[in-house]
Amino acid sequence: MVVKLSTLLVPKSHSGSFPEHLRRTLLPQYEGVAGLRTVLLLSRQFVTYTEAGVLSIWEPKEALNKFAAERPDARLDAEDLVSQRDSYTYTVVTLLENAKSHVTKSHPEGAD
Repeated sequence: MVVKLSTLLVPKSHSGSFPEHLRRTLLPQYEGVAGLRTVLLLSRQFVTYTEAGVLSIWEPKEALNKFAAERPDARLDAEDLVSQRDSYTYTVVTLLENAKSHVTKSHPEGAD
């Protein structure tokens, strides 16, 4: 299982409309994709901008790789960005779900 986190900074002037923009343009690209467990839209306010993020959980890792290869446009994107940050992929080491702990084996190659 892997988790991908992508973030960008949105100017305060666009902060109110940006969540709806992501719901309309980005989320439909994830619907029905094999191997996708969850997508979360994240947001946190700062004084002059909002940090927006998309956290997606995939199993197996190859599903994320296939999705990225087939849909290179499925990324955070908007006009008037303050800055696009890098995307990061992490290997899930432990998952606590419904008060049950699931430990996954570490992969020798680690996270991307």
